[in-house]
Parts: sequence; C-alpha cells; structure tokens
Amino acid sequence: MNKGIPVSKGIAIGRAYILDRSKLCILKQNIESNTIENEVQRFREAVNTTKMQMQETKKRATTIAKKYSIILDTYTLLLDDDILVKDTINKIREEKINAEWAITETLNKFTNLFNNINDDYLKGKKDDLELVVHGVIKNL
Repeated sequence: MNKGIPVSKGIAIGRAYILDRSKLCILKQNIESNTIENEVQRFREAVNTTKMQMQETKKRATTIAKKYSIILDTYTLLLDDDILVKDTINKIREEKINAEWAITETLNKFTNLFNNINDDYLKGKKDDLELVVHGVIKNL
C-alpha cells in the first residue's frame, strides 16, 4: 500500500501520482583525460533531456491545472542554475570522474548547505533539488 504526503489541509479527490524516489546506486568511475569533454557533453545532454521531459510534463499538467505547472518551472530553473551545472562540470574536469558521481557530489554539497538552514521552506527546496538531480542521473 502506498502512503501519501499531504501538501495542504483538507480533503482532495483526484488521481494520485507516484514519484519514483528510489535510491540510485552511483559508482565512482575515473575517466581518462582524453574522454573528459565527452563526459561533459554527456552530462549536458542529460540536463537538456531532463529539461525537455519537464517541459512535456508541464504541457500535460497545464491541461489539468495551470497552478501545478508552475512547480515544473521551478524544477527547470534549478537545471538552468549555473552553480549546479558548472560545479558538476568542474568536478568532471578537475577530478576526472564520471558525470553521475560528479552531480551526486554536487548534490551532497548543496544538501549539506540546506541541512544547516533554519528556514523550513528553504529546507524543503532540498527535496526539489534531489528530484531534479535524480532526473538527470536517470538520463545519463
């Protein structure tokens, strides 16, 4: 049986959507110097694919309720964030590691920052970031 997490008070009747929040098993792989730019390109393509998937989901969500599609805008903005993408690319280049490991390390850095914030709203953004990063990893 699935359990839900309420996002607001009251009763709602409608379709339930299950988000795949399963843990991903990421292995660290060292890459050769001559394949670094290929790995960076693979990462950029995964980010772009994830953005396109979110845009498609947004189109479907807009037909249901426009207010829900705004959430997907937030996720897309996270992928447009230079810090997330640039930090990951820098890790790939500097540490000569695979993209999956690099973005996981970047996520861990941000997660630690969010955990030290006393604002519950901002702490909740950590979950949004994890969801977006998992989407990118699945596309790698």
